[in-house]
Amino acid sequence: MKILAINGSHRKGGNTEILLKEALGSCQKAGAEIELIQLADMKIEYCAAHGSDFCKNEGCIYKDGLEEIFGKMVESGAIIVGSPVYMGSVTGKLKTFMDRSVILRRKNFSLKNKVGAAVAVGGCQGGGQEYVIRDIHNFFLIHSMTVVSDGVDTAHFGVTGVGGGVGDVRKDKAALEVARNLGKRVVEELRLRSG
Repeated sequence: MKILAINGSHRKGGNTEILLKEALGSCQKAGAEIELIQLADMKIEYCAAHGSDFCKNEGCIYKDGLEEIFGKMVESGAIIVGSPVYMGSVTGKLKTFMDRSVILRRKNFSLKNKVGAAVAVGGCQGGGQEYVIRDIHNFFLIHSMTVVSDGVDTAHFGVTGVGGGVGDVRKDKAALEVARNLGKRVVEELRLRSG
């Protein structure tokens, strides 16, 4: 059982990473193999819209490390994506990553039926977190993935943390709990599928 988390934040060690690690911690405790990918480490080129036949037959012209990440996504049973709120949406880096993932859709919907879960952090309550969750969910849905929330105990759309300064989200007890529940719910869904 492999679970991959993708941190769309431009900042490593920040609030989004803290919540993703909380979710992954629950996954690991349940016996899953986990990995966290930091998009902050990468220079990602914009999708150049070469067209579906080109992507399908030639692959992406850019060799910037995304192909390796896309391979890990295909190998994983679940993908947890996190982003801070940037102007009411996901970060530009995460959006570019999402755009470039079209190659997986064009290659026979490579992510179909994988489990997807979302994490968002805003600088204040009502700071756009649910819009980020919506954008991440839309990303999953367009890949024909199965979207899950944090489950029965808290039952939200996903994790919506509050943290303006680095590490502030550690004071957001509700978000930490929801993140842990999200990890449990992802594992639960994967176990249901394996019978």
